[in-house]
Amino acid sequence: MNKKNVSDSNSEKKQYLEQYQEIKSELSRLDYKIKELRSLKLFPAVFYDGMPRGTQKSDLSDYVAKLDELVNEYNKLRYHRLLLFEKICSDIEHQEDELERQVLFERYIKCKKWEMICSDMGYSWQHIHRIHTKAIKNFKM
Repeated sequence: MNKKNVSDSNSEKKQYLEQYQEIKSELSRLDYKIKELRSLKLFPAVFYDGMPRGTQKSDLSDYVAKLDELVNEYNKLRYHRLLLFEKICSDIEHQEDELERQVLFERYIKCKKWEMICSDMGYSWQHIHRIHTKAIKNFKM
């Protein structure tokens, strides 16, 4: 395999592993949207400008439909996250080297930054990256 193919293969492996982080971020955004929608409905804006206004007792069906849509999307994504978590963890556990397994797990499942991984594992930045490079090279999807 030439150098370009190895590089492309390693990129594909990293993209596969990074899917879990992306889903976690998307779940966080959806969770925020749901909470914000609920809070906006619970605490509607109050105007104290002295101007008379109607009571704005509108139909709640639009709110309920939007909330239901977001909750359904959130639940589907959580299920997908669970399946992906199990698959990626299983793939990581098939690594032969324990240090490689640990670096991949810390980085792609726990979503830790490189500095934190170095600190937790007690290795230098360069050594952690050497382990990671070797782990990606040996990783099988």
